[in-house]
Amino acid sequence: MSQTLILPAHSKLLGVDTDAIRDIAGWLETSPRTFMPPASQRSVWDSLPLDRATILEDAEEAAASVLPELTDEMYLDFMKSGRREAFCIPFNERFIRMARLALGEAVEYRGRFLPELIRTLEAILEEKSWVYTMHDGPYGYHAFYGTPYVDLGVAMRSSAIAAALGWLEVPLGKALCARIRSEIRRRVVDPYLAYVYDGVGKRDWWWWVTAKTNWNSVCHGGIMYATLVAVDEPLVRARVAAAVVRHSELYLQGFTPDGYISEGLGYWNYGFGHFTLMAESLLRATKGRVDVYDLDRDKVAAVASYPLRIEIDSSAYPAFSDCALNVVPEAWILHSLTKRVELPSQTLPTVAVTVAQGLSFTDIHLSLLTQTESAKVVAAAEAADETEASDRLRSYFETAGVVVFRPRTSGEGLAVAAKGGHNDEMHNHNDVGAYTIVSQGKLIVVDPGAELYTRRTFTERRYESLVLNSYGHPVPVIDGKLQSTGPAAAAETVKAAFTDTVDEFQIDIADAYPVDGLQKAMRTFIYDRTGATSFTVRDELTASRPVSFSTALVTLGSFEQLEPNRVAVIYEGVRVVADIDTNGLLYDIQEEDLKEDLIGGGQARRYGISLKDPVTKAGITIRFTPGK
Repeated sequence: MSQTLILPAHSKLLGVDTDAIRDIAGWLETSPRTFMPPASQRSVWDSLPLDRATILEDAEEAAASVLPELTDEMYLDFMKSGRREAFCIPFNERFIRMARLALGEAVEYRGRFLPELIRTLEAILEEKSWVYTMHDGPYGYHAFYGTPYVDLGVAMRSSAIAAALGWLEVPLGKALCARIRSEIRRRVVDPYLAYVYDGVGKRDWWWWVTAKTNWNSVCHGGIMYATLVAVDEPLVRARVAAAVVRHSELYLQGFTPDGYISEGLGYWNYGFGHFTLMAESLLRATKGRVDVYDLDRDKVAAVASYPLRIEIDSSAYPAFSDCALNVVPEAWILHSLTKRVELPSQTLPTVAVTVAQGLSFTDIHLSLLTQTESAKVVAAAEAADETEASDRLRSYFETAGVVVFRPRTSGEGLAVAAKGGHNDEMHNHNDVGAYTIVSQGKLIVVDPGAELYTRRTFTERRYESLVLNSYGHPVPVIDGKLQSTGPAAAAETVKAAFTDTVDEFQIDIADAYPVDGLQKAMRTFIYDRTGATSFTVRDELTASRPVSFSTALVTLGSFEQLEPNRVAVIYEGVRVVADIDTNGLLYDIQEEDLKEDLIGGGQARRYGISLKDPVTKAGITIRFTPGK
């Protein structure tokens, strides 16, 4: 009879079936699993379709660079200065240096990069903590002072080192490989098992185990991969696998039924990429017997299609939530998933081998290139039905209140993403009613995306940021008030009427504003595919007392006043013209830079449109058309 482990009540963890652990242990190989053959198998490595010149150039550059210095003072500075860059930049540079050297050595296999690779690995193994300083500092630097636990940094560092171990175990030498395995056990595997099964450690440090955010998938994905590659005992690998699978179910619950991720495309790459890493590595390590996709195959398929459906046009995507502008989906994730679930019939992006996200991603990606297994589900039907044709014109994430409007022909005219939603999303911005306009593949009018993270970003001071609060979004300011934060600050969908010619999406955003006497704040988006295309944003306000009323445009480019009621928004040589109609009410214009550091770089600029006098009823309409 099956027995469920009794887990600590304080942790509220899910039970893990002991029969499942025994089954998984029996399915795993006696020795740790490597996914790509070791680099000594040149027939495999030499046949891979790689850009060898770029990989070796990156490795040569890494070998010639100075190993970044990390000091105790740099690690401990976060709680003093509130800024993470002094530590995180060299911390991540070490990670990238190691990855480029390892990939270069595996591709060439002549020993040219080994000395610097070994030197870098030894330096990483000597680090007091693999936990990011901003995750350790608030807990009193417990990891730094000798109490290991797992965060994003630990998960990524351990899985990357494990990949290097799998490729280059013989040339790295027995002593270094033994130390790698020992450090992965000490810093990663043993603390995780002690917490999950025995309740050892404070829940504060391990909150992510039952979270529904990217932390769950990144940490579990890194732990699982590192364990499968670097841990000798099958029973230990099985215990980790059983817990990882059980808790990964919660991560999938963080998505809407139609696969929308409120954390944004960047966190799809990061979070769902690590979920895919975990699922693929377990699937192969158990010869198909542990299939994490079966936790909820429909949900996995929906989430997998998210980047295809959220694309505005011409490889341009909205930067809703904590997402950087100009982020694109990781192609290897999409190509991996076509083997497992059905995806929409859009053309998938070209895959390029990269170490940007770490060696474990690269390892699974490379192993995909060596396999000929047939897909479990055919990726897409050859003949598109009416639903698919309609989806090419728009994507509607109904639960999230997000719509993407597209022209009939990609690249011609305007394309738009608009959102309702609420202000209690993961990595939330106060952005109910925001939108992004694309023309000729360029992001012209934007939600500017995430700020460069500081200590302020994830505290009660988060919304001091002009790009996280609503002031830095193309949404109204009412009675001098910005949008409030929380689930009640939500848009109500009033109308969603879509045709091949005109799409109309209407939302009431009044609940997002803490304004006494505000009765209605209706925002209507109208996307017209006729002619050169146009996009209209109409705001209608009704209040029981006079209130001030304004709205804004935001760009990383510039504004050019063409006429009193007409302005051009210009970015990288592409223009979109905005015609402003206030029904004759006088208004002022104010341009200003939003002086916040954006993750993707650049400087956001705001064009404010403010009615001169308070109103009880008014409308502001802005109609956008392609510029010349």
